[in-house]
Amino acid sequence: MSGFPDFPLLFKYNLAAHRAALASLPDDSTDHERAYRIYGHMVSVERLWLSRIAEGERAVAPEMFPLLSRGRLAEAVEENVADTMALLADPTEGDPDRMVSFVTTDGMRLSSTVGGILFHVINHGSYHRGQVASLVAKGGGKAAATDYLLFDVGRL
Repeated sequence: MSGFPDFPLLFKYNLAAHRAALASLPDDSTDHERAYRIYGHMVSVERLWLSRIAEGERAVAPEMFPLLSRGRLAEAVEENVADTMALLADPTEGDPDRMVSFVTTDGMRLSSTVGGILFHVINHGSYHRGQVASLVAKGGGKAAATDYLLFDVGRL
């Protein structure tokens, strides 16, 4: 047994946090382009990591900061989490200790475990949701509270 956390639980949290953060985004992606592009980055990179886990070095990086509508962002979040949960249900492909080789967007060849990659995805999302919350608040909106503890106590 590896020392990795309960990934299904963390990805349920990730989904709840995404839903709350997306609901806090202002309606107009044009006036709030930076927040929408950061969110586009989050969902694109989540998809890239799923591709790297499945395809290894053959995975191709998508556009890194796409400007997507809130609806498309929500669809991508749901797809990414569903595909991650399917991965975690597969005892071979989703084994947290399985090594994955991949090529970074800078062309470096690296290897990590599935668990290390999934832990990175959770942290990456938390980091960028914080950026989005800051931008929403700075623009006069109400930033979503997406702390894990709120999820843990049933408030997210």
